Amino acid sequence: MAASLATLAIGAGADGGARALAQATVAFFVAGTVANLLWGFLADRTGFRAVFLIGTVVWLAALGWAVATPPTAASTVPLFLLVGAAQSAIQMASINLVYELTDHGELGVRIAVVNAIGELFGAVAPLAGGAIADGWSYRTMYGTAMAFTLLALASMLRGVRPRHRRT
Repeated sequence: MAASLATLAIGAGADGGARALAQATVAFFVAGTVANLLWGFLADRTGFRAVFLIGTVVWLAALGWAVATPPTAASTVPLFLLVGAAQSAIQMASINLVYELTDHGELGVRIAVVNAIGELFGAVAPLAGGAIADGWSYRTMYGTAMAFTLLALASMLRGVRPRHRRT
């Protein structure tokens, strides 16, 4: 996500300069901060799987927005609101799903594996995204990101069921 955020930041600076970039950054952090409260409230009632699913849908909306709107200062603020809300949901849910899905005796190793996988993809994704954008286009890059996000969403919907269901 950070690589996509950097790509979007370039777009924010394209026509609005430092002011547009500052507005986008504030939108990102305000959205993440406010959304964290919402995600915590939701997680207490439904579990972190729901938070992950909703955050992934919000991330898809952000990717769709990035593809559908030209990169202007005006379009970047709503985009960063979506990205901030999505990132806070996915970040909160991913580690807490480990707590909900594993035995506590193996918790440390499982958290390490989840974090290592996230770091690996965090390193590879910007390189792959750059290659796709250079070879084809930004729309193709975002389309590829949407395809992988849909794959994650489908995987979560089909295969992940926390042991401790909430009512």
